Amino acid sequence: MERLIKKIGAVSMTNVDLVYKGLPRWMREGEELYSEGFEMLLGGGYPATLIHLAGLGFECKLCTYLGKDVFSEFACREMRSYGLEPVNVYRGDGVGVNLSTVMLTPGERTIATYTAGEASCAETEEKIYNALKGSELVLAEPLKHAEVYGRLKDEGAVIVLDTGWDDELGYEKYGEYLKLADYFTPNTKEACKLTGKENPFDALDELSLTFDRAVVKLDKGGSAGKENGKTVVVKEIEEFRCVDATGAGDNFLAGFVYGIAHGLGLGEILLAGNATGGKCVSEIGCIKGRLNEKELGYYMEKYRANIAWR
Repeated sequence: MERLIKKIGAVSMTNVDLVYKGLPRWMREGEELYSEGFEMLLGGGYPATLIHLAGLGFECKLCTYLGKDVFSEFACREMRSYGLEPVNVYRGDGVGVNLSTVMLTPGERTIATYTAGEASCAETEEKIYNALKGSELVLAEPLKHAEVYGRLKDEGAVIVLDTGWDDELGYEKYGEYLKLADYFTPNTKEACKLTGKENPFDALDELSLTFDRAVVKLDKGGSAGKENGKTVVVKEIEEFRCVDATGAGDNFLAGFVYGIAHGLGLGEILLAGNATGGKCVSEIGCIKGRLNEKELGYYMEKYRANIAWR
């Protein structure tokens, strides 16, 4: 397959997860419990997506916020070990990364997160633009850097938007970014919140009024899309047993972008996303469960029958 897009960029906070594994239950106030294991890992978000895409052979660039703290130093080392060179645009003097404590109990996860926030200014925006200039596809964060994304889009970049959950998710707040985006990848809850619909397929119909290729992630049910008035549903890959759902959406996005970059049909694009997202949840954390290009091709061929148009 010919690769039509090779250079991918993003600007994003970096997440570091402190993962306590094998807790017998959630503790009550005043209690102390011991976990069976502990790891410090890179967390989710666009950095995880770009690490997966770098492993699939793309040239990736990440603008991010790294302080001089031990967690930022850890994140920088980890990203470099995966072939992703971060461009630091942090202007503060505190902890630069989002820091999460992730507690895994049987069948559930609980997360507490600290964020210092971004320290940004006009000078930072210009540095971000210069770093991402030349990217053929850009992963856009909502409510930030609109002028940068607009300039890159005018220069021909494909813009992919992933919002994450927001209690105020709606067209009034996010309209500017939805207009900039060529693709938008909400999950069921996000799509229904944005559109005011009660089920993902009604939300998909609504999104198709804005996007030529509308998409909704169906959580454990795979994913769905709509193009030219026709709907496609792509089942999940059942052989991937869910161990930890952290990073599922971020790694779905890696396969999704892979499909766009190779000019695939919408059903195949969603199947690629299901494969990379499914592999992710079969491991602990956001980074360990990755597919190389040969493995991704294997799963896409094996599960082509998961694509159903209607």
